[in-house]
Amino acid sequence: MSKTKDGGPAFPVVEVHPVHGSRVDMGMSLRDYFAGHALSGLLADPNVGYGGQQTAKLCEGCYAIADSMLNARQK
Repeated sequence: MSKTKDGGPAFPVVEVHPVHGSRVDMGMSLRDYFAGHALSGLLADPNVGYGGQQTAKLCEGCYAIADSMLNARQK
């Protein structure tokens, strides 16, 4: 099983606690970040329908857009 190339963490944070030491919070992946922005843009259009099965297809499309954006970063 291959792991989805997600671009790594979008906003990694390293916290240094005086007693417990460092803690890294990787947060969401860059792929999730791109997909969320694609979804926001698409839903800003009042002509985009959503609900039920349409929502699933819309979300799949957003991840396809995110994957294209990640591929473009590699060039």
